[in-house]
Amino acid sequence: QHARLVSFMEDVHIFMVGKCDEQLAEELMEAAGAGRDRLHLDGVNRFVPFEKILEYYRQGGWTAGLALFPPSAHYLNKELTKFFEYMAAGIPVICSDFPVWRDLMENTGAGSCVDPEDREAAANAIQYLLDHPEKAVEMGCRGRAAVEKEYNWETQAEQLKGLYQRLIG
Repeated sequence: QHARLVSFMEDVHIFMVGKCDEQLAEELMEAAGAGRDRLHLDGVNRFVPFEKILEYYRQGGWTAGLALFPPSAHYLNKELTKFFEYMAAGIPVICSDFPVWRDLMENTGAGSCVDPEDREAAANAIQYLLDHPEKAVEMGCRGRAAVEKEYNWETQAEQLKGLYQRLIG
């Protein structure tokens, strides 16, 4: 889904950072079609250290962090670490419209959800942020505030300790 966006959004660049085998990289480039020069893959056949991922976040100027995945048991009932990374970096999130993900976006105001199979919906969400940069900044700020207030190690550690206490006794 991510790679296809550059095939019809002429002014958009997509950066995909993380380990990706060569076969998948070729498929992504093929899906990008004429926009392949605007699809940037960092991690083909190699691990990308987390510090390098953080460098990308710190570069700034990102329109949105994307998490557009098809419905599957793997994604439907969990929150992705990347959501919290994007939010911590002040980057608005555009993600698949799954109930758990929608709840997170609605509760934090950090982004928007779209049908992951509808490329026009994803393109419209990206275009909205491009056309309304002040809204993108607001979403990014709300995401960052949510991480500072609730989604951080200190608050999550208390929840984890509570879970351990319930499990052992």
